Amino acid sequence: MQKHKKIISLIFFVSSYILASEIIDYRPLTDSVFEVVFKDGRIEYFGYHQTGNDDKTFLSILNTTLAQTPSSWSIISPDDSNYSSQKNPISVYRKSKGVEWSLKCLWDGTKCNNDVISEHRIYLKLPFPMQRDKTYIISCGFTFCS
Repeated sequence: MQKHKKIISLIFFVSSYILASEIIDYRPLTDSVFEVVFKDGRIEYFGYHQTGNDDKTFLSILNTTLAQTPSSWSIISPDDSNYSSQKNPISVYRKSKGVEWSLKCLWDGTKCNNDVISEHRIYLKLPFPMQRDKTYIISCGFTFCS
């Protein structure tokens, strides 16, 4: 994977509005698949002499429906003729999982509904393979972060 990162020069542009759901990583997985990883916030855990009820949760949840919409993404390249004009991925896939859990119990009468911070891996299937030593600009609309 490191070798693949070195052969593709990549620029990733994101509207400042999208930073509500934090982008924590992005990279090409193959010459035709690109991954973007989002995290929905963070939890400040309780400190010394405090309880789990003192946890503080900062949430900004990704709108996964729009994030999985190919028209929310675009790819362009100044030096690859396949991407001389803006293209959308041919498909977008997602894998989500919880990565942080609050110890604060939000009791609903039957169970604790603890705050959960999720991580979302978005996979963009590109219409053409990326080429060595070319620059690609991958953009996403701010509308899919709520």
